[in-house]
Parts: sequence; C-alpha cells; structure tokens
Amino acid sequence: MRKLNQDGVAHIGLVLVLIMAIAVVAFAFWRIQTQDDALDTQPTSQEAETVVPIQDASELEAIEQELEATDIDDELDASELDEVLR
Repeated sequence: MRKLNQDGVAHIGLVLVLIMAIAVVAFAFWRIQTQDDALDTQPTSQEAETVVPIQDASELEAIEQELEATDIDDELDASELDEVLR
C-alpha cells in the first residue's frame, strides 16, 4: 500500500481562523470601549429642579391649567422629522 503525503497546509488555515477570531473579539471590545468613553465625555443634562410637594387642591388646579395652556405642537417641526426619515 502506498503511503500518502500528509504534510498539508491545513494547520496554516487553522492559525488564520484563530487570528481572525481574536481580531474580531478585539475589535468588538475596542468599539464598545470607545462608545463608553464617548458617553462619559458628553455633557450631562442640567440637574432637575428641587421638587416641591403640592400642598392643596388649588395648587394642583393651577398646574393643570398651566399644562393645558401649553401647546407642545407649536414647537414641533414635522418637515425636519420628514427629512430625517427619508
């Protein structure tokens, strides 16, 4: 029986697959790390004002009237939203 030459290059392919797997994991780690750093450097929103509890029904009614008088839709620019969604 003839002996086959088994000196192939399959081990090189395995090494390349291992290197690619390590590179993908390293890239994912780097990407997550840079996103975390970017979030840490962004300015935070202003601190919330101190909440004062409502003492009686008249205060609640005044707040309710103020909210009803506020027209949120005046500040909404639908054309800008349409441009972003296109």
